[in-house]
Amino acid sequence: MEIIKTIFLSPRLSRKKLEPAAGDTGVCNVPSSMPKKGPAAGDTGVCNVPTSVPKIFGVSLAELMTRAPPNATVPQVVSRICEYIYKYGLDNVGLFRVSGSVRVVERMRMQFELTGDVDL
Repeated sequence: MEIIKTIFLSPRLSRKKLEPAAGDTGVCNVPSSMPKKGPAAGDTGVCNVPTSVPKIFGVSLAELMTRAPPNATVPQVVSRICEYIYKYGLDNVGLFRVSGSVRVVERMRMQFELTGDVDL
């Protein structure tokens, strides 16, 4: 675990408050060409999903560290994944060799994005 802290902890990482980007309305527009389970009454093909929840995936480690508690040395998502691997890694065959189910991985990613944690 210490090596992971060493890799991700850098004196270059500063802890600053994140501000929304200029022109950010807080909603995202999803094109109507996206697959859906079925049409809803009055569906315009665009959903309004709040984007005020800070993203975890697709952002730099430096940005994640700006949102971490002051005593954290790695982002919470990295810590949670390392805890799981440490606890259950020896019981999983092909942990780093076999890809996970796309649906399960996407569901876990979305849960991390929405709640900041996932029940591993």
